[in-house]
Amino acid sequence: MSILAAASVSAQTLPDSAHSVLRFDTTGVNNMGGIPNGAHISFDRLLSIYDWSTRLDYAVPSMPRLQRFPYIAMDTIQLRGDSRFLEDNAITTTSASGYINVDLPLNVWSNVAGSQIRPFTAIYGSSYVTSGTSALSSATNIDRQVEGFGVVGPHFFSASSGIDATAGVGLAQAEQLGVNAAGEILRGTFYTPAQIVTDNTLLSATSLIDERFYQERSERYSNDRASFGAVSSLGNTSAPDSNHAFLTAALSRQDFFFSADSSAASVKQERTELSMLLRDSLNYPFIYDMSKSGTALTGTIDVLFEPHGISRTSDIAASALSTGSFADISTLLVPSQVSDLHIATAGRLDFQMSRTIIAEAQMSYDEHTENVSLLSNQIAGVEPSLLTKFADNLNASSYSARTTIAGFSFRYSPGIRDVFQISVSDRLLNYDTPSALNDDDHDQLISTASIGYLRNFSDQLTGELDLRGTRTHLVYLMSDRSAQNNVTQSLALNSHADYNTTSMFARASGEVYATYTVLDYLDSIPSLEGAGNYVLRGLSLSDSVLFPTGIHLFHKTVSIDVEELATLQVDERGSYDVPAFSEQLDIRISSLSATLLIGFVDTAGAAPWSVRAGVRGFVLSRSGQNTASLSVTSNFEELERQTRIGPIMFVTFLRSNGLGPMLIASLWYSGVKDQTYDVPSISYARQLESHLTAQWIF
Repeated sequence: MSILAAASVSAQTLPDSAHSVLRFDTTGVNNMGGIPNGAHISFDRLLSIYDWSTRLDYAVPSMPRLQRFPYIAMDTIQLRGDSRFLEDNAITTTSASGYINVDLPLNVWSNVAGSQIRPFTAIYGSSYVTSGTSALSSATNIDRQVEGFGVVGPHFFSASSGIDATAGVGLAQAEQLGVNAAGEILRGTFYTPAQIVTDNTLLSATSLIDERFYQERSERYSNDRASFGAVSSLGNTSAPDSNHAFLTAALSRQDFFFSADSSAASVKQERTELSMLLRDSLNYPFIYDMSKSGTALTGTIDVLFEPHGISRTSDIAASALSTGSFADISTLLVPSQVSDLHIATAGRLDFQMSRTIIAEAQMSYDEHTENVSLLSNQIAGVEPSLLTKFADNLNASSYSARTTIAGFSFRYSPGIRDVFQISVSDRLLNYDTPSALNDDDHDQLISTASIGYLRNFSDQLTGELDLRGTRTHLVYLMSDRSAQNNVTQSLALNSHADYNTTSMFARASGEVYATYTVLDYLDSIPSLEGAGNYVLRGLSLSDSVLFPTGIHLFHKTVSIDVEELATLQVDERGSYDVPAFSEQLDIRISSLSATLLIGFVDTAGAAPWSVRAGVRGFVLSRSGQNTASLSVTSNFEELERQTRIGPIMFVTFLRSNGLGPMLIASLWYSGVKDQTYDVPSISYARQLESHLTAQWIF
């Protein structure tokens, strides 16, 4: 695993069994990116996991927008908060952050063109806390971190050029692993909108300087970044890769505090990163005559160059490195350097003829190389054998990954009701590691082909069919893992049909798939031929129907609707004998879910809402070989069954004209019966699942 990856805490992805796959009142509120001014809060209780999430965004223009260039900076308030509680192990993770940026109502300088200088102040604070973890986890991970700053300074805005710049000084504070540090901060920003540099090229630039100097053990924080963008009006300017060039350079430096394995005293690690990103694209229209023949041929070339350099140094004593309690997990505390290079290039041809044929051919190459080495010249008084051990442990994270992709797609629409699609692609990955401690060297070739057909039978009825096949060949180059070399072939058929009228909406979908995995090395050992190979296959069917009863209550726009949803899923696994072309079933997992809802729905009013209630049932069955049976022959039979059934309720209130409050909530209270048959037992329990999402846009 690359040590470039920063430590982060991410929520575990879990199935949401209290929400149906198809919801007719879906508003996409879970995607909170880019809401203008508003507040958001959500709560989830799923099994033994509790999640809270809050967000507040508020921004108003701090200067008039009457100039040639609109004022970009805003008086801003941003608040974030997240919390997760795991009931099983009583671990709580909480993070919170807040940012306030305000231009003070004092006009220090202005001119007739509308340019101004005003004082501004900015306040930022964030905290992260994890409680309930073990002592070992607390010693090797950062389970508490608090930081913040406050700055004040001048804010300059040019009405003629749109240039926006700030420069502030103030106080900063940071706490980590019991080390509380205070110091000074220098923070500045610069922005210029797109400026015309040639007849068809625009240039823009942004930069950030954030330097913090702490008194505690000379702790330092740097987050400096400069970005430049050049945009050309040649070619297809609506595409994201249309003759645009971007250059970004950044310096990031931060100190972290850890507990070494050999001592309770904290160790300060200085982490400095230099990075650059250069991306350029060329989009050229060879043929573009959409008005007459409807024919277009466009070529695109993309190039990316992204180097990184990271150095880590610490104030750990050389004597601590030589102790026997200094474990491998603390190798990252020794001085080290990471050199990372990412280069990529891609080419694509897009062809369109008569608005009925669309074809695309593309090829790309991506190379990512990372080398991790020991800075042995910064370590004194340590035995050479121990330095070799540190160097080997760090070098085990080095790798080189090269990916080549080639593909072709074709789309044919003979009329407004029929669409045929074909696509093929190959992806080759070559992954190499220079260290003898890392045996992950492998090559992987993935070939995929699909064919699809979409038919609009009428304005109310549509259907789609898709057949997809994939072949994957995985080869490990080191003998230690050559037993995992395999060829996997899969075939899947998907279909769905929609029927939509003013009085009814129905959707039916289905999928059947089979995946065969054959281990390479078995072919060379006749006695093991056919052993170890396995097959996965499955079937899924789903159906949903929504129809209004025509009964109106309270108001003519409020009707009583009935909704039904059902899903059947069957997955099997078994061994596969290639020469005999035979299979033996090992395990089968079947599940059936059904929901029936009735409620009040208002979709024609200014603020749509719905209140629906009903019952949901869920059955999960696991079948396999009964190893606990006293029978001489092992029988394939049902081993376990779980049944859940209970009332369920959905409440939805949507906003009016994009503004105002919105709420989506669900509650499922079910009785759970768990019964095992191989070792006979029955248990009963109650289970509550609840979800709440609220948002206010103002």
